[in-house]
Amino acid sequence: MSNIEPSRHVAGAAYLTVDLHQVNNRDPYVYKTTDYGQTWKLVVGDLPKGVLSYAHCVREDPVRQGMLYLGTENAAYVSWNDGVNWTPLTSGLPPAPVHWLVVQEHFSDLVVATYGRGFYVLDDITPLRHLSGQVLAAEATFLPSRPVEQRIRGNGGWPPGDAAFAG
Repeated sequence: MSNIEPSRHVAGAAYLTVDLHQVNNRDPYVYKTTDYGQTWKLVVGDLPKGVLSYAHCVREDPVRQGMLYLGTENAAYVSWNDGVNWTPLTSGLPPAPVHWLVVQEHFSDLVVATYGRGFYVLDDITPLRHLSGQVLAAEATFLPSRPVEQRIRGNGGWPPGDAAFAG
């Protein structure tokens, strides 16, 4: 067992990853219990299987129930439906072993720790939390994000106000 994640939403629920690559079983193993560990259900859904697909770490989103993040030997994934379906998180993250994941709750950032490469931060996962089939099917949708402030440094006087800004 490489990671156990107690649920933040359901009493008695938890998630578990099992890494069996040292006995040459490289399939992803992610389990869920809803009865305090008496029984466990495999929740790998449509995760791809291959030599680098074994799981290291699973996290439950602290805000959206059923939303999971998973780190495997070559990628990070997100599931919006409790592990039935998985989508790779590839925005700037190279294929690397993802050994640890943390949701930084104050800013809603997903911190991804990789083996041998460092760490990556997916800033503001609020829009990810609002994705759904209806949103994806729409021609266009505005997704909420965390409140932000624009700060422009003044040069010893009044700030220029509407000066050029790049974020």
